[in-house]
Amino acid sequence: MSEIAQWPAHPPGLWVGLFLIGLVLGLGFLEIWQTRNPQKAAQHNQNPTGHQPVPVGQQHPTEEEHRTAQHAYWDRHIESQNRRDRIGWVTLAFSGIAALGVILSFQQTRRQADTAKDTLTASSRPWVMLTDIKPASPSSDDEAGVDLWVNISAKNVGHSPAQNVSVSAKLLIDDFDPPPDQAMASVCREAQSGSFIIPGQVLFPDQDQDVDAGIARGFGIEAERVWAARAARIKSTYDAEMASGKAERAQAWASELAKFPFYAPLNFVGCINYRSSDNEALYQTSSMYSVTIVSTNPRRDSFPLLGGKPPIVRYPEPEPGNPDILMVFPRELQRILPGNQVKLGKPLYSTFAN
Repeated sequence: MSEIAQWPAHPPGLWVGLFLIGLVLGLGFLEIWQTRNPQKAAQHNQNPTGHQPVPVGQQHPTEEEHRTAQHAYWDRHIESQNRRDRIGWVTLAFSGIAALGVILSFQQTRRQADTAKDTLTASSRPWVMLTDIKPASPSSDDEAGVDLWVNISAKNVGHSPAQNVSVSAKLLIDDFDPPPDQAMASVCREAQSGSFIIPGQVLFPDQDQDVDAGIARGFGIEAERVWAARAARIKSTYDAEMASGKAERAQAWASELAKFPFYAPLNFVGCINYRSSDNEALYQTSSMYSVTIVSTNPRRDSFPLLGGKPPIVRYPEPEPGNPDILMVFPRELQRILPGNQVKLGKPLYSTFAN
């Protein structure tokens, strides 16, 4: 680790400076206390009554002369005490300013050290990003929901190896789920509870490789959320028109939106999770892609999510040549699209460190 990363929490020079400032402050307070303490004042004053010894052969002063001499003495004493007070307060003021200067200088030094440390860490840490997402096949069904199968590749564009690399992702409905920044943060936050340990999954600098050994992974949306998105779209449009006082228009729009099939734009949010070689922090790079289909109709580039038709059911049939055995078939999905008819938009990126 560099010297910047090992910056001491409390440099020795700071303690020396604070000790000297504390010493000066203490002496200043002691001086002010002594001048304000009557007993100390009496010690400084050897003859506080103002009586002066009269030499032999001289006449004793009158009472008026005695009072005048006493007043003059106390005036000088008070002026001297005030002078010492002013010197003490000035000393305290300069000491306070010096202490503030030392503290501000120390804070500035710490901020500079922290900035240098962060810069060093950012320049030497791994940075992993999703480089390629190849759709395999999307499917939708009124009872099974929506699924998108993809092959994912990642690349380490940083300067040190990345370990424990894994990918978590979600398929979202664009007009029903959170905004992009919240969606990316949510996907990465949900993944933080995992271990992110995949045996042998290490990315070296400038290395680009398939995640999950090139096996396609499926990400889906439950049918309940798809139906809820449809209901939310109808309701929001109806409420907006009713709020503007257009009841007939609101009813017409609600009826139109209630027709099938139900189309909605999709977003694919991927979060790649990894650690540096020192295993101190979990890093996450999130990206978000719009999912569209290749269509000759520029206004219909969304995948149909609901068809409003009963599911396709294939009943059991006797096995050819052996009528005593029935063949059972899984239920077919209502809509399946080849992967080459799906395209992803330009990604939005966000990064997180924990």
